[in-house]
Amino acid sequence: MFDLNRIKGPVLILPILLLLFTLLTTNRAFSQSDRAPVITMGDDVRFRLGGTLQPRFTYDQFGGLDNDGNEVSAAAFGMRRVRLRLSGQIGNDIVIFIQMEGSGTSTQLLDIRVAYRLYNDWFIRAGRFVGAQPRVFALTTHSNLDGIERPAIGEVWARGTLGADGRDYGVELYYKTSDAEVRLFAHNGANNDNFRPNTGGNRPTDNRGFNPALSAYASYNPSFLDGLEVGVFGGYNPSENNNTAYASSFEGRKYSNYSGHIYWGADPGSQPVRIKADYVGIRYKSFMMPGTDGTFPQPFQQTISGASLFASVMPSKAVEAFTRVEYIDFGHMDDSYDTFLTFGATYSMSAARGKAFGNARLTLAWSGRYYNESPYQPRNTITLQSQFFF
Repeated sequence: MFDLNRIKGPVLILPILLLLFTLLTTNRAFSQSDRAPVITMGDDVRFRLGGTLQPRFTYDQFGGLDNDGNEVSAAAFGMRRVRLRLSGQIGNDIVIFIQMEGSGTSTQLLDIRVAYRLYNDWFIRAGRFVGAQPRVFALTTHSNLDGIERPAIGEVWARGTLGADGRDYGVELYYKTSDAEVRLFAHNGANNDNFRPNTGGNRPTDNRGFNPALSAYASYNPSFLDGLEVGVFGGYNPSENNNTAYASSFEGRKYSNYSGHIYWGADPGSQPVRIKADYVGIRYKSFMMPGTDGTFPQPFQQTISGASLFASVMPSKAVEAFTRVEYIDFGHMDDSYDTFLTFGATYSMSAARGKAFGNARLTLAWSGRYYNESPYQPRNTITLQSQFFF
């Protein structure tokens, strides 16, 4: 179980140093403007460069035991995200977005997206980007996460479908106004499937044909209650990518997936009280589960489902306290489900000076994972993370 007596000595000093660094550097870093200036090139070409830094200190107490029978725990500094963004506009109808991440010792291209305005608020978009998917995952941007991490149901959805970053290569019809959003996405079905053969290279290794995944998302903001948002998502993916395999020794599976959400106050710091509810489901195609101990193979169909409920309150314009509870049924043959709890608070240095809440903020959160059918004890994680968004 969680033991406060094990958090002592230098472990207590290190997050205090991160706290002091964040508070002392924020005033200068964000005293001039909320956003980076626009760079103009020619008469109709404009670009903007931005970024995100998220340094953190984490104490993680895993419920398992090491070889000596002791509980496994660790505490250290880390960098959750380091991102650079380049957004541009050519004339009035072409929009470009590129985003890179380098939270470790290497960098990767997350997004490269080109959009063309078809008519008023309708766009056609192509590239590698966040398309139609559950609102609980990457449609909520990294700078607007509630607390520190995305809900666990979103992480489980991504790792069991497209891949951990939730992006894919494809084409999307996109509509966006202040009241509604619609996305119709045709995509390859796996975030690492960058198909780019050429006649001078090797022949394709498989007879894949053209069998794209199809996803659709819609949300609406009713006018009768400020801050209210309701939305649904649905899709089908026939790619059978490796993320969908039941285990490493199994093949990938086709699947359908779906979600729904009701938000009252989608973004941190947007209103004094916020409530958010999400539901996500993945239904995989059935397969023959090998028999064990002399039993015959039998058909098995796995459905993963999860729900999340979040609430927050703001005692002042710069402080938000929050809590979240989640339930995930992993759909195994045994009774496998986990419960997740999160508590925490955020202090926004930028909001204290009248700027956007997410520009500069410091969040302290505890989260716990409680296993139903597992030899592990609950997992406890305490994280202190700062965010600089520019």
